[in-house]
This record gives sequence, C-alpha cells and structure tokens, in this order.
Amino acid sequence: MAKEVIKKDQSKEKFRVEKIKNSIRKAAEDAGVNNVDKLVKVISKVAVDFSEKYEIVETKAIRDKITEALNKIMPEVADAWREYEEKK
Repeated sequence: MAKEVIKKDQSKEKFRVEKIKNSIRKAAEDAGVNNVDKLVKVISKVAVDFSEKYEIVETKAIRDKITEALNKIMPEVADAWREYEEKK
C-alpha cells in the first residue's frame, strides 16, 4: 500500500485508509444509502488495491478510481462523492 499521498496542493501526507472510508461513508449517507458499511468496505478495497502498486500516489488518482467504481455500483453515490470532494 502507498505510504504517502500527494494532495491537490502538492503537499504530502501519510496514506490513511480511514480518510477514504470516512469520505465514502459521508457520500453514501448524503445519497441516502441504507447499507453504508458494505459499500464503504467494497469501495475502500478498490482504493487500497489500487494504492498497493505505488509508494506514493496522487489523491486525484485515488479519487478517480473511487469515482469509477462508484459509477459502476451506485451512480447516485458517485454524484454525492463528487459534490463532497468539490466542497473540500
């Protein structure tokens, strides 16, 4: 798994899967999803599996993978995810 991420502002920080899980959870709740825990587990695994290829990975690449997976599984959560990410 990646040890660090490069953020939008080009700063680096430790890769923390909990941050990914929290943002997926928030987007799923905003979209009115009932079984949030299952979705968080599935989508965070996509992000972790992707990040395992790198020592350092850009948050944009992780976001793109998450959005791609959400579009296939639950497009309404993908929309909420994009809105959540734009607010940050």
